[in-house]
Amino acid sequence: MGIKVVNASRERLTLRESVGRNMSKLLSYGIVGLGFIWILFDKNKQGWHDKLNHTYVIKNDNRV
Repeated sequence: MGIKVVNASRERLTLRESVGRNMSKLLSYGIVGLGFIWILFDKNKQGWHDKLNHTYVIKNDNRV
């Protein structure tokens, strides 16, 4: 898809950050998917799970 997830420093996620982000997706799913719908209205295109964990989905410039 040509995307990757990075932390606020634009670095690759650590295992701890990755697990935290994925566990937070339960919140985004849990309330009728509002955490994902939020992405449509957010200026940084972040879901609740990204906001909670200070992560961003960006274009991957190093595609093979």
